[in-house]
Amino acid sequence: DPDTKTRETLLFPFYYSKDSPRESTFALFPFYAKKERYALSRTTWVTPFYQHTTDLTGWSTNIHPLLYLGRNGKQSHTVLAPFFWDFAGSESRATVAFPIFWRFSDQKSTNQLVGNVYYQEHKRASGLDWQIHIFPLFSYGETPRGHFWNVLYGFAGYTREGQNTTMRTLWIPIPLSHERT
Repeated sequence: DPDTKTRETLLFPFYYSKDSPRESTFALFPFYAKKERYALSRTTWVTPFYQHTTDLTGWSTNIHPLLYLGRNGKQSHTVLAPFFWDFAGSESRATVAFPIFWRFSDQKSTNQLVGNVYYQEHKRASGLDWQIHIFPLFSYGETPRGHFWNVLYGFAGYTREGQNTTMRTLWIPIPLSHERT
């Protein structure tokens, strides 16, 4: 098309090319392809498995179907399927190393599981609230107003919340003191 200064060629099914003032595309099916939108983005494929893309805000590299890497602005991702996932942003992050490690966090909370150990943390206006559980044996936690511990999830345990205290024996809660109102 001489009016738009676009030249396009197709030799079906193995060769394709396109040149214009806005973009350039070249492909040798199924082994190689390159597409560029001038000053905006560039994508390269080598075989059907490898793909690399860059644009104004980031990049990504993929080796299908196993590896996916990239960054776009303040967000990034790393995936090594099916065992490792990591998605990170400016306000949150999710990481999984299946089946041993799981971690999800944002600006106010963190939840993490490593094997049979679970940790949870919440930032509250009154202070930090956190707890740790070693499944199924023991758990301990603290809040701004108190703390707790348990053996076998209440077989034996103790909780203090302000002036209220409770003891547990054989999973039965026994109040020891109450807050006066």
